[in-house]
Amino acid sequence: MRHLVTRAGAILAMLAAIAFVPTTGAAAAASQPRNPLPAAVAARSAVSVGYESACAVVSGGKVKCWGNNSYGQLGDGSTVNHATPVFVTSLTGATAVSAGWYGACAIVSGGKVKCWGYNYYGEVGNGTTSEDVPTPVSVSGISGATALASGGYGACVIVSGGKVKCWGYNYYGEVGPLGSETVASPISVPGIVGATAIAAGGYHTCVVVSGGAVKCWGEGDYGQLGNGSFDSFSTPITSTGVSGAVSVTAGYDHTCVLLHNGAAVCWGDNYDGELGIGNLSSQPTPVTAASLGKLVAISAGTDETCGFGSTNQVECWGENSYGELGNGLQGQATTPVPVKALSGASQIGAGTYSTCAVVSGGHVKCWGDGTNGQLGDGLVSSSATPVSVPGLSGVSAVAGGYDDTCALFGSGPIDCWGGYGAQLGIGTYAGSTVPVRVTGISHAKKIAIGGDHACALLSTGAVACWGDNYEGQLGNGSTNEATTPVVVHGISLAVAIAAGDYHSCAIILGGHVECWGDNSEGELGNNSTTNSDIPVEVHGITDAVAIAAGYDDTCAALVTGRVECWGYNDDGELGNGTYSYNPVKTPVVVGGVHTAKTVSLGEYSSCALLTTARVVCWGDGYDGQLGNGSTYGSYGPVAVGGLTGATSLAVGGYHACADVSGGSVRCWGYDFYGELGNGAFGYSSAPVRVAGVVV
Repeated sequence: MRHLVTRAGAILAMLAAIAFVPTTGAAAAASQPRNPLPAAVAARSAVSVGYESACAVVSGGKVKCWGNNSYGQLGDGSTVNHATPVFVTSLTGATAVSAGWYGACAIVSGGKVKCWGYNYYGEVGNGTTSEDVPTPVSVSGISGATALASGGYGACVIVSGGKVKCWGYNYYGEVGPLGSETVASPISVPGIVGATAIAAGGYHTCVVVSGGAVKCWGEGDYGQLGNGSFDSFSTPITSTGVSGAVSVTAGYDHTCVLLHNGAAVCWGDNYDGELGIGNLSSQPTPVTAASLGKLVAISAGTDETCGFGSTNQVECWGENSYGELGNGLQGQATTPVPVKALSGASQIGAGTYSTCAVVSGGHVKCWGDGTNGQLGDGLVSSSATPVSVPGLSGVSAVAGGYDDTCALFGSGPIDCWGGYGAQLGIGTYAGSTVPVRVTGISHAKKIAIGGDHACALLSTGAVACWGDNYEGQLGNGSTNEATTPVVVHGISLAVAIAAGDYHSCAIILGGHVECWGDNSEGELGNNSTTNSDIPVEVHGITDAVAIAAGYDDTCAALVTGRVECWGYNDDGELGNGTYSYNPVKTPVVVGGVHTAKTVSLGEYSSCALLTTARVVCWGDGYDGQLGNGSTYGSYGPVAVGGLTGATSLAVGGYHACADVSGGSVRCWGYDFYGELGNGAFGYSSAPVRVAGVVV
């Protein structure tokens, strides 16, 4: 792969009938920059993804942007990065927005255009090549603009009569006639009338003109102009044999058009299969991409292309090193592959690096780390999009651990998969890549998984646990591991359970809490640091309604809506506004939380679901696991940005997910194994939708 791409936006935008292109690239260069960029954005476009930033038109004709702001490309007057959207300063009446590599432009009332951001090559179009411009300025002499396309270091618009004007970087003639490498004010592109759609690729520009022909200009080194040559042209040339085009999109160095009959025709670079023709040969003349059906929209990424079909199926082809094709695999595809979907989610469970959801019919889908079989699909590979766990139906709940997952059936038995050692509860130390039945459990009501152990709440109110027991986390009075469930000593009226890495807890009828296992950080809450292999009572908790256990801390949600926590607090995971290098051996109150329904803990962070259907988190935020648009930690609760309608919550090791109204799932935080399920890898400090979920 030559260019890392911002992935998920292209598919979501096409699902919303919005044409835009995901992008990426290296830092801005001097005379001959080589970076990928977004392609065309039609006048109706509401969202556009740039290199490390994105912008969207919101209600009232305002624009919000987010991401990298090193050059003022978010337009808020600063150069401070923002992981959640901020308003572009003093911009109203916007009808379209298009993000380039380090700047953006918008069409506003009257067809005027305003731009902001990087301006070394005159990208803002106001006649200057001054320092970066962090707030919108008017592009000189533009009115009546109907469509807009931002390239890497410049932009073009269609104006009245279907003429085209461009400005910015012009090394390859992508703005128009050669003469100057920098064009700081718009110039007319000769020979273009009747243009109806426009796209800007890496260093080339293309338009659809009346009758459905296509004309392109700029760099042609990869055949991206479509005239049968590998030459560059500073004046428009007609792409060979194209007629009936209704829209055009451009990647870094390839171009595709959608024809009126629903076919996709592409040309240019094909190193990663982005032309969709079944091979890797670049094509200087247009060729028809294979298709899974009639297309109604198309969008090119840097080295991949996606189409939206008339049957609501999204198909993608090309580069796929990071799962950007959304088919649950890695590795390029030279012909279209369908993007996998997930819908109807009713309950979620997050493991350390993986997540699972119960979907319609009680089936289960999982995504993220699968290197120990914890996705349950019979493989030992990770997946950035949901995969089905075969043979499961009637599941009511799922729970994930470090390298294993369990599903609770409505009738009471439990199946587990993944892992190795004793944690599957099947009487052996063997792991399994597909679900296997836990021995002796037939009437369970709840399931909880810790580091290498698991516990089940039985219909009798007793608790049974199995797996690792070196710290006494099975609660049966010994420290011997158990490959099948053993009964926790003295528990008979439990109503809820939780399993941490090396300790376990239960809420007892009436609201008091008992815990057992490791206590080196005070996580048992009994005012000591002595381990216990049988349950001990947590001090001062008498009205708990929900319980959660983390790496070495514990929290309970109370009847009053407050949350109290105890144990390890080096990263502020107890949420009381401070941190401590000493064990916190009895509960402390989480500041500012008064309406908590449930609580869930990760390795060093904690989250609570509120009665308002919002989520707050606190503790370590290095991987974005607080969901507030930042990678800084917080000693007190912060709201997860943009998340409303949450109905359930699950926190994994370094990520979190929430089921929201309508059955969709949103996740945030660490994403190295694809645990956010949006087809990408990396991390997100704000919630992203699990691939294919329709709200």
